[in-house]
Amino acid sequence: YAFTFPLPDSPEEQIEDLTDLIDSFNLPPGTANGLIAKLQDALTAIDAGDTATACDSLTSFINQCQAQSGKKLTTDQASQLINAATEIKTDLGCQ
Repeated sequence: YAFTFPLPDSPEEQIEDLTDLIDSFNLPPGTANGLIAKLQDALTAIDAGDTATACDSLTSFINQCQAQSGKKLTTDQASQLINAATEIKTDLGCQ
C-alpha cells in the first residue's frame, strides 16, 4: 500500500494565497494595499534569504490586521488573516 500526503505549501505560496484572500475581501484600496505591501516585503525578504526581515514584515502585517479588526476588516476576516500569517511565521521558524 502506498499513502500520499500533500506537501505543505511553501511560505512563498502561502503568502501568495494570503494576498489572493485579501483581494477577495474587496477591501478599500488603501487597506488592501497596506496589507499586501507588508506581504510583498516578506516575500522579497524570503527570496533574499533574510528570514528575520520576513518575520518582521509578517509581524507588522499581523499588527495591522489587529488594528483594523472591527473597522476596515471584520473580526472574522482579521482572525483569518492573522491565523494564516502566524502559520507562515511558524513555517519560517520565526521567534
